[in-house]
Amino acid sequence: MKYIQRNCIFIALGIILLLLIILIPELKTDKTDKTNNNKNTQLLMANKLQEKLDLGIKYYKQKEYNLAIDNFESAIKQKPDYFEAYYALGIVYEDMQNFDEAIENYNKAIKLNDKFIEAYYSLAKLYEKLGKQTLSKQYYEKIIELKPDKVVAEYLENAKKAMEQKNYDLAINLLEESKKIAPDNITIYLYLSDAYFDSDQFDAALEILEEALKLFPDNPDIYYRSGLVYHNKGEIAKAKENYEYAIGLNPDHMPSYNALGILYGNEGDKNKAKEFFDIANELGSEENDSANNLGLSYLINEEYDLAIETFEKIIEQDPENANAYFNLGNVYMQTEDNKTAKEYFEEAININPEHTGSYLNLGNIELDDNNYQEAILNYEKVIELEENNIKAFFNLGITYHKKGNEDKSLEYYKKALELDPDHAESNYNIAIILFEKGKNKEALKYFRKAVEIKPSLKDLLPQGVNHKL
Repeated sequence: MKYIQRNCIFIALGIILLLLIILIPELKTDKTDKTNNNKNTQLLMANKLQEKLDLGIKYYKQKEYNLAIDNFESAIKQKPDYFEAYYALGIVYEDMQNFDEAIENYNKAIKLNDKFIEAYYSLAKLYEKLGKQTLSKQYYEKIIELKPDKVVAEYLENAKKAMEQKNYDLAINLLEESKKIAPDNITIYLYLSDAYFDSDQFDAALEILEEALKLFPDNPDIYYRSGLVYHNKGEIAKAKENYEYAIGLNPDHMPSYNALGILYGNEGDKNKAKEFFDIANELGSEENDSANNLGLSYLINEEYDLAIETFEKIIEQDPENANAYFNLGNVYMQTEDNKTAKEYFEEAININPEHTGSYLNLGNIELDDNNYQEAILNYEKVIELEENNIKAFFNLGITYHKKGNEDKSLEYYKKALELDPDHAESNYNIAIILFEKGKNKEALKYFRKAVEIKPSLKDLLPQGVNHKL
């Protein structure tokens, strides 16, 4: 009997095992189907939410604000933690000038995702627009904490725009703030030196460049910019040194070759100028830059027809190129066709009303034609645009001297010397006026200085002065 019972138990167990073998795959399949169904449902829901968001954005772009709001709110109803939809609602309300609702929705987005940088940024900008600088600053500080690179990029972009609009104070403030956030960003230092340079704050520009050199001692752009600053300060030896150092660090540094070409051209060393312009031409990345250098090279070597042809081609390709008109004016000045030169300088000013070189040369033409008042107006315009322009002060001295106003002439020559005590011609012309006034002792002091700086002036000394030096 026990034997029969035991067999019955084994038979029952066998039947149960058989049923499990048959049913388990089906149970597994059923469970997999349910999982897949859940995934498909979630995917479908996500797609529907995205569709609502996209549709809301579409209506927003069409300024159908109420329809946009309906879609965003419908998405939030389906998914209460949909922070992107709250953010989108904030944008719509801000456009509708409903700033309270905008702020509320931006904050809801942040509450759901405290690293959602776009919402912080929108709040910072909105509070800035509303004049609530303290609140705006708080959100900017949060952005800096979360994503400093984004803030720096924004500051750099705004600083660039400010510089284009010649709002240098704003540009400098933005760049100084950027430097606090990213003190090892080379672009900030370069932009900052440019802002100081363009606003004629040469010493401040040099300070920034010296600071940059401590961090980036092998950066040729820093030396190039230092050269530009010294060049504009009239410290030619230091300018050359920096340009040459930039080339030593990067033998393909085209701007430094170009700057050296201009520098030697101004000094009257045509061969040296051509040498550097030719190298710049080979390296020039911009077609018009290369053509411009070539034209300057022709001009320096007195190949005037080729220079004219080159600059005219630039104008043909770029009719708004003020420098090409200016350079054409220079060519015609060299060929003593002042009437045509004047037309080109005036066209350069029409394109760029702050083209100081053109005002300077118009002044020179008027001075040559004895139109002293017109010359004075042009030189004064140069000083209005560039308060440290030595040539303009020096030429004003010449103009007033020719007009017979020696006191006014002395005033301008001395202003030129304030900017550059080693300006040989200003020293010489002051000496001439003092000599004519009978102030021989004082005149000798300036004669000595002039000849010390530029020995060739010794040949121009008035009779009886040479042996007293």
